[in-house]
Amino acid sequence: MSGVAIAAPTGGWNARDSLAEMPPNDAIELINIVPNGDSCKTRPGHAAFSSDVSAAHQTLETYHGATDMMISGHGGKLVNMTAGGTGVNMGTGFSDNKWYVTEFKNRMIFCNAHASDGVQDWDGTTLTATSISGATSADLIHCTTFKGRVLYVEKDSQSFWYPGAGSYAGAMTEFDLSQQTTTGGDLLYIIDWTRDGGSGVDDLAVFVFTTGEIIVYAGSDPGSATDWAMLGRFRIGSPLGRRSATQIGGDVIIKTVDGYVPLSAALQEGRYSEQSNFSFKIDPAVKTATQTYKDNFGWESIHWPQASWFLVNVPISTTESVQHIRNTTKGAWCKATGLNASCWTVFDDNLYFGSPDGFIYKIAGGSDQGAFIPFTGTMAFNYFGNPHNKKQLTAVEPITNFSYPKYIDSRIHIDHDLKSLPPYDAPPEAASSDWNVGEWDVASWVVSTPGSKTARKNIVGTGYALALTVRFKSRAQSVTWHATHFWLKQAGIV
Repeated sequence: MSGVAIAAPTGGWNARDSLAEMPPNDAIELINIVPNGDSCKTRPGHAAFSSDVSAAHQTLETYHGATDMMISGHGGKLVNMTAGGTGVNMGTGFSDNKWYVTEFKNRMIFCNAHASDGVQDWDGTTLTATSISGATSADLIHCTTFKGRVLYVEKDSQSFWYPGAGSYAGAMTEFDLSQQTTTGGDLLYIIDWTRDGGSGVDDLAVFVFTTGEIIVYAGSDPGSATDWAMLGRFRIGSPLGRRSATQIGGDVIIKTVDGYVPLSAALQEGRYSEQSNFSFKIDPAVKTATQTYKDNFGWESIHWPQASWFLVNVPISTTESVQHIRNTTKGAWCKATGLNASCWTVFDDNLYFGSPDGFIYKIAGGSDQGAFIPFTGTMAFNYFGNPHNKKQLTAVEPITNFSYPKYIDSRIHIDHDLKSLPPYDAPPEAASSDWNVGEWDVASWVVSTPGSKTARKNIVGTGYALALTVRFKSRAQSVTWHATHFWLKQAGIV
């Protein structure tokens, strides 16, 4: 009998390759466990940041001014939620809570799609109905800052409107793109994009349509024949709503029915190749989700640099969502459950989400509101160096820092047969609080235990290829999974 050590699946979730061809450091399933460079680590929990406002949060944005603020759209209001609680009203009487924003000269500009609301702007103190002429304010439903002015998308049209240079308000001029489109559809949003990740003369205006058609312009003045020119026309899959584009580094990731597509690749390849997709390794799972849930509100993505996360919110119902999370350093994916979000923001370097249940939650701590978080990892099938030899497995031993290693449920799958698994037990573990958040002398703090702990489990299984599922629950600890030991005996040759 010999022992073999296999590293934790740092390659992340792989929904693309067949079970027989999957690399050994990938995972068939990785739920609430984030792959890092040298290990896999459980995701943090979430704790209530605000009080219940008795309305679903449908917008959550961070205003960057003299004082940064967290702003929510819910219950017909725009509310400053920076201090938690039920917040401080900025404006009320609105009909739509799905706002789209841009920042310009220390102001946040708000647009939505309701005919009675119109464009609003916030200067850090006062919310004002933006003064607009030439265009109908309530028809301007999306806004983008581009080269010293704000560009507005007109509802149910192929036009955008722009003010004078250096302005976000006042007299507007229409620019009709209908003569440039070849696939029809409405203008969805505008992206200010530069391939170097900064801002300057090389910035491009990217116009994205509901059909997936993209038209790119260079220049700074849409009213100038010499300072405004179309560079090209491209196609991607249909985007998943007005929040489907997210800046990350020098690129923009667009969530489409084809997958999560880098704008840089889309402008070169269109829909021809999926290998350049940001989500290439999980594209089959992404396509299943987009086809099933594409019409649901809540598709949104966010970059959380402090954790090296790129997170995509997948709304599977009006009250429930899952997340696809990519480690931006490693490039590996996992799936998160238990975070029922409708909108996200990064505020003061921390990650928050607004929920349909009326709360804003902070990603922090070791529990989901005091409840156990379930963690699951299914390693790729492994031939252990020889596909022609049968192996008899006698024991496994996950190497983690979990304080309750005997409560790690280990199950073996044989020869690409993924069997269903029975329920498993939670450890006798008290709920935790994030450091210095819970009540002193009452709350238990999140534990990050150094070193490794093991509990060998006898498992009998015979086959050519073996895959292990490890499952456990915690509500007080950040757990790191380093590797797994397998004890094997040769069981015959074909």
